[in-house]
Amino acid sequence: MGVLVRLEPEQVAVHWALIKNAVLASLPPWTFVKQSKEEIAASIYHAMLRRQMDVWFYPNGVIPPKHVLVTCEIYDPYTETKSLCVYANYSVPAFVQGEKEQSPLITMGEWVRGLKELERYGRGLECQQVIAYMEDERLRELMKRLGFEEQYCFTKVL
Repeated sequence: MGVLVRLEPEQVAVHWALIKNAVLASLPPWTFVKQSKEEIAASIYHAMLRRQMDVWFYPNGVIPPKHVLVTCEIYDPYTETKSLCVYANYSVPAFVQGEKEQSPLITMGEWVRGLKELERYGRGLECQQVIAYMEDERLRELMKRLGFEEQYCFTKVL
C-alpha cells in the first residue's frame, strides 16, 4: 500500500469541505482575479468529479489526512510536453479540544515515498515531468533538500 491515496469522485464529494479549504488556502492570490473564490471552487470541484483533476490524501487510510495534494495533467501543444502538475499542496491543521494545532510533520522519508508515487503515476500517464506550483518558502527549501531543482520563477506582470 502506498503512502498516498487517490480519491474517487464519490470520495471527493464526501470530503469536499476539507478539499475546498485545502485548495483555496493553497492557491496563489493571482488566481482570484477574474472569478470569486466560490466560483473557482465550483469549477475545480466539477473538474475533480470528471477526473480532470485528482485529489490525493496522505497518509493512505487516515481521515482527516495530514496532507492534501491536487494534481492535473497539463499539455503544451507547442512543445508537445505533457506534465503532471501539483496544482495544490496543503498541510491539514489538526484540532485538539477546539484549538488549532500544527499537524504532525510529514517525515522526509514520507515525502520521498509520496513524491515517488506521484512520479510513477505521472509516468503511467506518459508525462515527461512532474511540476509543482508553490509559494511557501519552507516547502521550497524542503524540495531543494530532497534534490529537486527550482528552475523558473513565475512573475506576474499585469
